[in-house]
Amino acid sequence: MPADMYAQYLPTGMLWDMTDAYDNADFQSRMLLPGINEAVREKGNGRLYGFSPTYGNGCVTYVKKAWMDALGIKVEDIKTYDDYYAMLKRFHDEDPDGNGVNGDTYGVVAAGFIGNEAPYINYLPEFWQDAYPGFIQGDDGVWTDGFQSDASKAALLRLQQAYKDGVIDPETLTASTKIAREKWFSNDQTGSSGAYTYWAGRWYQTLTDYFVKNDLDPELVMLPPIEEVGAYINREAPVWVIIDDGDGDNAREQAIFDKFFETMMDGDVVQTLWTYGAEDVHWSVHAEEFVTNPDDPEKRKEYSYEEGEFHLKLSLTNPNALWAKNLFDPNLVVCELTNGYGDPSELLLQGSKFFSENSKDAPMAPISETYTNEAGTIYDAKLAAVTEVVINGGDVDAAMQTYVSTVGGIIDQCLNDLNAQ
Repeated sequence: MPADMYAQYLPTGMLWDMTDAYDNADFQSRMLLPGINEAVREKGNGRLYGFSPTYGNGCVTYVKKAWMDALGIKVEDIKTYDDYYAMLKRFHDEDPDGNGVNGDTYGVVAAGFIGNEAPYINYLPEFWQDAYPGFIQGDDGVWTDGFQSDASKAALLRLQQAYKDGVIDPETLTASTKIAREKWFSNDQTGSSGAYTYWAGRWYQTLTDYFVKNDLDPELVMLPPIEEVGAYINREAPVWVIIDDGDGDNAREQAIFDKFFETMMDGDVVQTLWTYGAEDVHWSVHAEEFVTNPDDPEKRKEYSYEEGEFHLKLSLTNPNALWAKNLFDPNLVVCELTNGYGDPSELLLQGSKFFSENSKDAPMAPISETYTNEAGTIYDAKLAAVTEVVINGGDVDAAMQTYVSTVGGIIDQCLNDLNAQ
């Protein structure tokens, strides 16, 4: 489950305390990133009620280099919000896709102006900047509602102006991640955008592959965080839990841990299954040769592997692409795969390195029974305020007052719960 959902369920008593099972697990000898699960422990008593097999990862802003080149824009010149905004505006006002028409493209597209789960702002970080529109704990230990902050109001006004200027694709309000990314790499670039903020690491390779598949220039630039952002956000890791049956006997829960969590991190056969999929279906160590894009001289690529050499096979859904991974991204897993299997691409490695050097951890998720029950209601009120300001061009203070009138009592109760802990 997502980290914020884990935080919501933590105080309910429904989750099994797996502290001893985790501390004594066989996979501890293969642990590469112990800090990931140390961060999952309950604050104050150090107990562990969930396990993160991978770290969270986060998003970076990708920009189409072909569009930048067409307008004479260099990535090293995009250092501030004003630089970034000027680039996006040119993507809209001019003809970066080279179809001879000005104004039929956008600066950026995203799956929503605000997320419904932490870290909320990861798809439009340049606009949100230092704002964090969720419950956030200050350095003094006091929890506040970041959505009501002056920083969030300023972010909403930046989004309002960008929407008015045509800098942001208007479909952003309702677009899913699938719709947003498919529009970005569509083979018809009319109505597409120059920038898109999405997951780091493997997605650098995956997005590039989609550009190749759609006969587009595939070179993408990872934009270093602008000054006002400082660093991209590494979200809290997703958490796997075991429900406590409440019978006072740990035998059932321990058996689940041993058969499920221990084996998924065995460093060998089962971890390989979780990471790469089924042998001789998704990957193989047998001698093999195959070709992608056999009928296209420019994209044709030949692959040849010797007996015993680990390699990924052709994708079952796209005969011109290699299979990438199963559930676990091999670059995010907390335990070592000791059988030596792996096939990271150069772009994947570049993407992971770029993110690790340009990211910071997301703020801690709130733990409150009231928030657990009312998070959806609070989000709906936030979305209404965002829609009023950004889409309708409404007054930000008036929209914020409506937000407070709608859910202010719930927010006060959540903050009381958090600050009483």
